[in-house]
Amino acid sequence: MLAFPYPKMSYATLHEATGGFSSKCLIGDGSFGLVYKGTLHDKGETVAMKVLKTQERTSKNFLAECEAMRHIRHWNLVKDITICSSIDRAGNEFKALVFQYMPNGSLENWLHPSSQQPGMLNWKQRIGILTDVASAIHYMRHLCHTPSL
Repeated sequence: MLAFPYPKMSYATLHEATGGFSSKCLIGDGSFGLVYKGTLHDKGETVAMKVLKTQERTSKNFLAECEAMRHIRHWNLVKDITICSSIDRAGNEFKALVFQYMPNGSLENWLHPSSQQPGMLNWKQRIGILTDVASAIHYMRHLCHTPSL
């Protein structure tokens, strides 16, 4: 059984925090899910939530990702807050990971800015990012204990 150290968050709380998962709150779209920015009304805290595309992920994979996130402690990796494993308003399985919100945007947008985000990173900044990413990958591959399910 998963021993996640944070209280589970309800679907209703996440639904409210994102204005019903409004497209205005959508900040990312990846192969495993959508990422929304939301405000937890009871705490006034801004969070990012990765809503998993559950038809493509099994419960076992979700539990493995939650357990792995529980053990990660690295300065270059975002901190997790909690999870939501519930049923949505349409009766479908709903799974989400809730993270600390990072206000500076995505690394992709900094490396490949659009017309809405002016400015380019200089080579010194890019080398610093590369070093930080390499450090995080080294940690994940060699130093972080990965639970086996």
